[in-house]
Amino acid sequence: MDKRKHFRIGNYLISEKNPPFIIAEIGQAHEGSMKNVIRYIDELSKTGVNAIKFQTHYAEHESSLDEKFRVKIKKFKTRYDYWKSVEFSSNEWLKIKKYCNRKKIIFLSSVFSLKGFNILKKIGVAAWKVASGEYNSKYILNEMYKTKKPLLISTGLMNNNEIFKMHRLLNKNKIQHSFLHCVSNYPVKLKKVGLNNIQNLKKKLNCQIGYSDHSGNLIVPVNSMILGARIIEIHAKLKTKDKGPDSSSSLTIDEIKKLCSFRDDIHLLQNNPINKKKLSHDLIKIKKLFGKSIALNKDMKKGSIITFKDLTFKKPGTGFNESKINFILGKKLSRFVSSKVILKPKHLKY
Repeated sequence: MDKRKHFRIGNYLISEKNPPFIIAEIGQAHEGSMKNVIRYIDELSKTGVNAIKFQTHYAEHESSLDEKFRVKIKKFKTRYDYWKSVEFSSNEWLKIKKYCNRKKIIFLSSVFSLKGFNILKKIGVAAWKVASGEYNSKYILNEMYKTKKPLLISTGLMNNNEIFKMHRLLNKNKIQHSFLHCVSNYPVKLKKVGLNNIQNLKKKLNCQIGYSDHSGNLIVPVNSMILGARIIEIHAKLKTKDKGPDSSSSLTIDEIKKLCSFRDDIHLLQNNPINKKKLSHDLIKIKKLFGKSIALNKDMKKGSIITFKDLTFKKPGTGFNESKINFILGKKLSRFVSSKVILKPKHLKY
């Protein structure tokens, strides 16, 4: 049994006893529209994900006119203008959280400024999600630490030494946390995903390890769960042909449904070992059905003496097995026996 530290996100216990916790990242796919936010929540609430995550952006507090586009968005002259277009007011964030509650799904959001942090702190979050680029924003992290809420930290821009250093600090301050293996390319190519680091982190750290996906390929988060990731974050899109900046890194609603189904199946497989020292009752029945018994290879009359050349083996395995050949040889038949049945004790004269 895995002894690493357990913690809760809302009422959900992150541990090997429960299926992995799946977060659907909306990011800016809503394009600043509350109507789109509601559509995403409605659709994702039907998939089986545990949480929906947003990004709380305030251009004036986190960006500048010098910030370059990661992916050029034609209708915006600057990245600052883009962030401005996806802002929500504190009242709107409260409405979003309440709607998530109504749909029985956990609300999460990444923050990129103290303003964003203070708004989310006021409305309440179950955990703090630390985006890859924010691991060194100590002025925000220090405020998060004070809340004593769990931290979910994407490691896309951290090397292992930085991860280990932060892990020691969080342990020292008794802050529950999980590091999510991540590669900050959009989309990341399969040969660069590096899921081996999930196992590396599991060996080195005594916290829950997760995976944040940017591949847009369903097989990657599935494999991360097989390797032991307890928290899975995937980007979501409503339509296959969506053209947002994260679209190529995202899964469709149908793919997310499959992921949640696979999650439950993988958990069932991993938590139900069998004991091959002995067969279960149902397998003993199958063994007899698939096995073979001694039978005659031709019809034989009453009083006939059985020789080796008279014998063959036929299903099922509920009669004399091969080890009983010497017992059968030389016996007389007590009655006529068809070649279409297996030999039974009543067929033999003792």
